[in-house]
Amino acid sequence: MNDKEVKQELREALQMMQGDDVPEFDVLWASAVAQHRASRLRYQRFAGFATAAAIAVTAFMIWPLNGNNGTASYLTEEDLMSSTQWLAPSDVLLPKHQYDIYGELPVLIETNDVDEGSLL
Repeated sequence: MNDKEVKQELREALQMMQGDDVPEFDVLWASAVAQHRASRLRYQRFAGFATAAAIAVTAFMIWPLNGNNGTASYLTEEDLMSSTQWLAPSDVLLPKHQYDIYGELPVLIETNDVDEGSLL
């Protein structure tokens, strides 16, 4: 395309645009305002629904489901002692038959008695 063809196409495009009825600015502005208000209204409805859903979920999670009415139940010492078992941290190092390594050690006599000048 040369310059003359481009200018001709531009003139034709301008004539086609000018041939259509261009709406007034006030009409366009009123239409844009109406679209904006509709958009904001949809957003407000969505935000309200999301807030109501969040409040409902929070209330559902906070309220007790078992009908306990807030009465506290405590563990007794007997319940606690019968439900737990203590193992020494070193038990994992013992072989599978888990013999008592401390029972295999000799017991030293503890005394302060003197026998022939030396402590027993």
